[in-house]
Amino acid sequence: PLFDAAVVAGSAAGVGLVGRTREGGTVFASRDFGGRATAAVQTTRDGRSITHAISYSLPNTDHLEFPMRRVLRTPVGMCEPPG
Repeated sequence: PLFDAAVVAGSAAGVGLVGRTREGGTVFASRDFGGRATAAVQTTRDGRSITHAISYSLPNTDHLEFPMRRVLRTPVGMCEPPG
């Protein structure tokens, strides 16, 4: 789950913040998004940063999913299987 992604309703700049995702990656809101629903998140790890946002125009549903990209951990190392 994605923590601390901002979910915004409408298309006016600087207004419409619905909330931020919690540990479970969920935000609850009313169905009226004023024409657009947007989620945005910025993740940084090991000197790399990704800012990702997705918008849905005219959402008319009880459930929206935003597949967001994020910076993943650097692999620690290669392991050989026991054998």
